[in-house]
Amino acid sequence: MSELRVAIVGSRRRASLKDRQIVFDLVDQLKLANPRRRLILVSGACYLGADDFAAQASRALGIPIKEFPVPKANYPTTWDYAKAAYARNLLIAQDAMVGFALVAPDRKGGTEDTVKHFVNLKKNIYLVDGRGVSYLLSMAERNRYEISQDPDKT
Repeated sequence: MSELRVAIVGSRRRASLKDRQIVFDLVDQLKLANPRRRLILVSGACYLGADDFAAQASRALGIPIKEFPVPKANYPTTWDYAKAAYARNLLIAQDAMVGFALVAPDRKGGTEDTVKHFVNLKKNIYLVDGRGVSYLLSMAERNRYEISQDPDKT
């Protein structure tokens, strides 16, 4: 049986009951749409938002989850913790085959860092809005990310 490793990440500002339902519905749909594949969730193990909801869905629906935690207590400064969290975001994108990101309206922070890693790795990443609608990151947005990362293209 083949595996389908799906990252579910998101802003801590997307921590409403509606967002929880969005994650549960997403995981349920993935499970139903892939009956012959072993679904494995991939997450950053954050205590709030999509990461936590993915862990809850994992337990409730009996789906394995691979988490990449960054325990704050292990890092002496906020800077050290931030570096470790951003390094973890790359691991999530490398491990997953596809990603879903519950993005915040301002599109800043660790979730966006994870989205950029998916783009750089040329893996599909779906942005999930507040209604639960998923959008494949458009080519225009992908090009904007690539341009912003390459000073010779600006």
